[in-house]
Amino acid sequence: LIDGKRIVTNAHCVHNATVLQVQRQDHPKKWRARATTLAHDIDLAIVEVDEEDFWTDVSVADLAPPSYSLDLYSEVIVIGFPLGGSTICVTKGVISRFDAQLYIHAQLEGVIETCKSNPGPVFLLQVDSAINSGSSGGPALDEGGRVVG
Repeated sequence: LIDGKRIVTNAHCVHNATVLQVQRQDHPKKWRARATTLAHDIDLAIVEVDEEDFWTDVSVADLAPPSYSLDLYSEVIVIGFPLGGSTICVTKGVISRFDAQLYIHAQLEGVIETCKSNPGPVFLLQVDSAINSGSSGGPALDEGGRVVG
């Protein structure tokens, strides 16, 4: 959750949705949501929930500033909501690689090296944390709790 009553997730999690619902941890209700922004080139999406009760007693994530830098082997915590589960999953690992390449999601959506909509190599970080099936879209946090990926 970020400022402005928005949710950031991966584009591949929501891009084919005809009905989009979100659910809070430890809460049985599902709220209707809508994807307002899809950025296939970096596999990110912005989702909005209009119902005010979804936003009651929630805290927003602290995003690391653009000038923030991490070192190789920096510890990260990865949070997801795996398939078949009823609670979030938290795993811990380290940054094991920095790289720049065309995201696989962009390639799957038809963006190729020679196409005009190709953003070129996009920065990415690889973590060695276990990421369970269905946990896409969750954040990677540094030791201070700031979102770094």
